[in-house]
Amino acid sequence: MGQETPPAPELVQVSSGVSSGVVLRCLAPADHRGRVFKLYRKYTLIFSQQFDSERSYADFHLNNITTDTAEIYCCSYDYSAFSPYTHISAPPRPIPPATPQLLVTPADGRVQPGQMVEFYCQAPPTPTPVEFIFQKRSWEGQDLQIVSRSTSPHFRMGHVGVADGGVYTCFYLLNKPEGVQNSAPSTHVSLNVGGSMDLPLVCGSISAALLFLMVLLFMFFGIRKYAKKAAKKRRQRAQEQFWKQVHSRDHIIDLTLQRVSTGSKVTTGTVPIQLYSLLDLTPCSYSLHPEP
Repeated sequence: MGQETPPAPELVQVSSGVSSGVVLRCLAPADHRGRVFKLYRKYTLIFSQQFDSERSYADFHLNNITTDTAEIYCCSYDYSAFSPYTHISAPPRPIPPATPQLLVTPADGRVQPGQMVEFYCQAPPTPTPVEFIFQKRSWEGQDLQIVSRSTSPHFRMGHVGVADGGVYTCFYLLNKPEGVQNSAPSTHVSLNVGGSMDLPLVCGSISAALLFLMVLLFMFFGIRKYAKKAAKKRRQRAQEQFWKQVHSRDHIIDLTLQRVSTGSKVTTGTVPIQLYSLLDLTPCSYSLHPEP
């Protein structure tokens, strides 16, 4: 009689780490063992493990590159039947650490040269941060520079100078099973030392100056436009007055009187009066009869 086929094993997911990937375990039934364990992705053999002695299970590590939650997997040991297909669960996304809050004393962040300033990076008590990092960006620059790294959430600066003014932030580090994680940076805190530049004030002043300049430009162009219109109206009135004077001379009356006498007697004569119209230039004659 031929050897019976061993019963099918069970394929289970035993871990799902963020950095280590996924671990699938091919588990033989009770009272059964094997020396050769194989893992398949659908119909394709992807891993095989052979041991010197029989074992009840074998673990297969799938890294992040080979892990695909849309695929199905099965396994076998020695000459057993195949296990039922199983889907793997995607590794959980890491939960980012809570964002810290940066506090400064004095609270308004305004000090005089020579005074002391203290920063406090407030983080959740659990899990305990392993390190606190304080960063600074000067008023003129854009790059962040680390000014303190320590296990204490407090950072003190004594005898501050104008060069210490700027914008400060902090973050902390945590040790987790998947590795060291950084928190998100805190909201920034401004430190103004004596004559150091107050960036919000400078930005506000520049904005106000630009707004005032825009108002002046609008006023200038408005006045200029009004002056052009007024000058145009004056020219139109002058032209209208000029043409009125010209048109008032359009009709010319030429009266020519001629006296005809014979001795002491005045005879009746005809005195032509010519009216010339500049419009039709038609002469007209009239007879004048002097009274006796």
